[in-house]
Amino acid sequence: MDVMKKHHHKYHGKDKLTEPAVLICQAFDEGSEGVLFYDTVLVRFEHFDNANHIQKNKVFSNDVEFIIDGAVHSLTISELFKKFPGRIDSYLYIYRRIEEYLQIVKQSSLIAWGIENKIKPLKEKVFDSLEKIFVEHRGLQPNILIENKDQLTKINIAEHLRSMTKV
Repeated sequence: MDVMKKHHHKYHGKDKLTEPAVLICQAFDEGSEGVLFYDTVLVRFEHFDNANHIQKNKVFSNDVEFIIDGAVHSLTISELFKKFPGRIDSYLYIYRRIEEYLQIVKQSSLIAWGIENKIKPLKEKVFDSLEKIFVEHRGLQPNILIENKDQLTKINIAEHLRSMTKV
């Protein structure tokens, strides 16, 4: 598939990126869904966090913008969007982590406007996709597949459900 690899090459010319950020976006190209995909995303975000902590990532905001763009891009490509119903937990997790990263950028007085400008389209795309799947499947999809209470709390499913107004 390599859709996200092409996205990386297009994006890479603009700004420097770290390998962990690129690996997060390349997860969208993988065939897995459900808990397996969620676990892949979780591990890659943990790797990203560890690398940032160790290396004092100087391109952190570039990485976060790239991850946002990658998530939005993955929802606009039909072959990747087909997997969305089996990946909803992961997208909600990604969105939550991006919100956390935005707070880090703001606290460290780095320029946050680029990320703030991109987080809204990410939220809109995720929720529009959720609503589309919900309507198409008459409320039977999408389903949350992870069962780990700590992860469900971190994602804050209740907040996301309250945010959905069009259904």
